[in-house]
Amino acid sequence: MKAIFIVLAYFYLSGCSTYDLKIDAPDNSRIDEKIILSIHGSESGEKVEVQFQTADNNGDLWQSRATFSANENGIVDFGSAAPQSGSYSGVDPMGMFWSMEPIEDNHQTITYQPPESGMEVDISVQSESGARGRATISRSVGEHSIQIDWVSENGVVGALFSPETDSDTVLPGIILLHGRPASFLYTEPLVLAGHGYRVFAPMYLQPPRARQIAAALELDGLLDLPVTLEARPIEYVQDAIDWLRARPDVASESVAVGGFSAGAELALIAGEYLDGINTIISWNGPGVKSAAFVDDGRRVDESAWSFEGNPLPYLRAGQMDVVETAINNSQRGDSDMDLVTIWEHVSNMVPEQARIQVDKANAPVLLISGKDDLMVKGFVLQEGVNQSLKDIGYDRPHEHLAYQDAGHWFSVPYIPAWVDVGRAASIGRPPGGTMEGNAAAAADSWPNVLKYLQK
Repeated sequence: MKAIFIVLAYFYLSGCSTYDLKIDAPDNSRIDEKIILSIHGSESGEKVEVQFQTADNNGDLWQSRATFSANENGIVDFGSAAPQSGSYSGVDPMGMFWSMEPIEDNHQTITYQPPESGMEVDISVQSESGARGRATISRSVGEHSIQIDWVSENGVVGALFSPETDSDTVLPGIILLHGRPASFLYTEPLVLAGHGYRVFAPMYLQPPRARQIAAALELDGLLDLPVTLEARPIEYVQDAIDWLRARPDVASESVAVGGFSAGAELALIAGEYLDGINTIISWNGPGVKSAAFVDDGRRVDESAWSFEGNPLPYLRAGQMDVVETAINNSQRGDSDMDLVTIWEHVSNMVPEQARIQVDKANAPVLLISGKDDLMVKGFVLQEGVNQSLKDIGYDRPHEHLAYQDAGHWFSVPYIPAWVDVGRAASIGRPPGGTMEGNAAAAADSWPNVLKYLQK
């Protein structure tokens, strides 16, 4: 009894228990949903240290830290408070989420990839007086778990992401196309499947370590894909569209097609030449039909794509260099020059036959670009696609969203926006952009992606 009295007296005199700070946050929310957290129980003006930690799909840990000052009511409100120091600056309710970086240097991916079930975020806080608080919140990918099926059928190879609903539930379909070098798309199809889509991410080129991957996943068809992006038949995308539409659990009228980087170019070209497409989304593509790539990443003067056995017309490698130089010169001394004006400066350098006639798709078109994308530098040429649609009075929804300080890699919001710049540069140019810029671009563009998919 005496020992119990001593313990109670200690807590009474000290004025706080080990976990006196309350973290007010929803226990469960979507991974791409904005939420506002707050911390209660501090003294007015007291400093509060905050740490967020989560694991990625490989089990590697990511972390953000910041120091805040409690308001006059002893509350740290993430919706109105800017950190005094830490992983991000300025008022941003989701800053602690997107500013997380890998703790160890030996992380396994260029960007963050969430576990299949979503993010589990551990939050710990401590005030100057020693009061503490802890909470774990779940950021799920959707209402249902996501099933990933590896596909190698009829010459089509890839991964199908589906919410685990009843087997006879018919859902709309999406095709998502990777960039170059080839890699299996994961985060975007996972999150979109959580919104009620069946998302097929086909491979149209062999990825690095293709032989090991093919053996591990029993994807023999992976080794039949080409290694380099030279005269790649775009009919492969039609095969993927037809395969997805033929499934009894997919609404068969048509599907959306989106892509990233070279895959964005392919998505627009698919709209010009192929059938069965109801929406097109282009993330950071070059905006024109491009020259081929060889193994070391150099462009060569051959077409990257072919159709019905014939190479497509393209913007020659030297011409692309001239266009990029003209874009840089147009911006020099006037970094705020609007995209339409820059496009007018360079449009005569882009031959008509190299432009993508995406209006033939008769579908909504959403173009998304980072103005600081150093890998593709396609933001002006994507504006050219949008202006071409305006010029002909295209009567389907279309727009180009271009973001200052955003680089090559952004899509799903409110997940870590960190990019391994060194590793990214080793496969091409640096990606460009800042973490803040990429996070802001993702937060603004992603709701538009969801809106266009519902048109």
